[in-house]
Amino acid sequence: MTTETLYYEKRETLVPELRFKEFEGEWTEKYLGNCIDLLTDYHANGSYERLKENVELLEEENYAVIIRTTNFEKKDFQKNLLYIDENAFNFLKKSKVYPDDIIINKIANAGATYLMPDLNRPVSLAMNLFLLRIKKEHSARYIYTQIKTKEHLLRALASGTGTKTITKQDVRNFEINIPTLKEQQKIASFLSAVDKKIQQLSRRKELLEQYKKGLMQELFFGKLRFKDENGGDYPDWEEKKLGNIVTLLKDGSHGSHKDVPDGKYYLLSAKNIRNGQINIDDDDRKISEADFNAIYKNYSLKENDILLTIVGTIGRLAIYKGEKNISFQRSVAFFRFENVYSNYMFQLMNGNAFQKELENRKVVSAQPGIYLGDLAKISLNIPHFEEQQKIANFLSTIDTKIESVNQQITQTQTFKKGLLQKMFV
Repeated sequence: MTTETLYYEKRETLVPELRFKEFEGEWTEKYLGNCIDLLTDYHANGSYERLKENVELLEEENYAVIIRTTNFEKKDFQKNLLYIDENAFNFLKKSKVYPDDIIINKIANAGATYLMPDLNRPVSLAMNLFLLRIKKEHSARYIYTQIKTKEHLLRALASGTGTKTITKQDVRNFEINIPTLKEQQKIASFLSAVDKKIQQLSRRKELLEQYKKGLMQELFFGKLRFKDENGGDYPDWEEKKLGNIVTLLKDGSHGSHKDVPDGKYYLLSAKNIRNGQINIDDDDRKISEADFNAIYKNYSLKENDILLTIVGTIGRLAIYKGEKNISFQRSVAFFRFENVYSNYMFQLMNGNAFQKELENRKVVSAQPGIYLGDLAKISLNIPHFEEQQKIANFLSTIDTKIESVNQQITQTQTFKKGLLQKMFV
């Protein structure tokens, strides 16, 4: 095979698998440095001494926001902000940030790339970041998305014996593939519409969660009450200790168990309790049948038992639905309630009041934990059984709506991921 043939085959790869029908021809490979008007950072404004003399970070709101990595990582551009005054903003004139500027971590998580949103106020760049401003003959949103599809390659350029960093030269020499401006704009516009859909769904989920949280405050403190089938009031609620309304209060295994990688009996932990469910992965720890039977020698889990994480991350809950061949380590506690509706307890224990009780009673050592005896002492307000059912079923209806929206978010994100794999080369 000749060099000419190899070159032709390389160029053939610069055509995306999925493309808008009005576009054709090959994309062009370019260095990122050829697509930018500006590549700068915080320290471009002067020496350390001059920066210290002229710039003071403020927690109270002021003239300009100084944008940091944490704002992008947490997608928080409203609450967790630092500010600078107008004099400092003008001093930092070489690193003013505008909407659609591209921001890249240069130290710690080096290579992580973000697109600056419009905050409708002056913004300046914090330390440890690069700012890229794209030339007008290119679409900044397209360039950002192209970098994101290759972000793992940019991250791989980070070097250093201690904290790994990337340099301005690394950024300039980073290779990207560029179609015509019109195709860039069409791709960016289409993907922005998908992003907007995800944002709308995320906002809807957030509002539903806030709505539920407000209702739980009203319901569990008796400010909002259900009526019985005849329109009458249910009896007053009774205050009871958690230990007095359970027939089972126990934690998982404290013993040591030999791993059996190809076994079928799982030994799970607190990490498996997530989003109100027991989550089992194929690579979770497995033990022998003998050890599994020994764990359940004196008790067994039954449907509708409630599981609570009590070591490490405290307070996550799930309802046992009869999953087979699973056992738990001591980081998970089990509750079986008597004359109390399990779904009601699940909702109550997810509420702020119960979670605060857990926080107040936890013991901090190598890992935070809470003792079963302290759990048993927690006081709870318990309504009539029928009212428990109505409260739980009402809140579960909201949970169903939240989960439906969450599934739509996941589906849209998966759809976008597939697009990115096929629309870019």
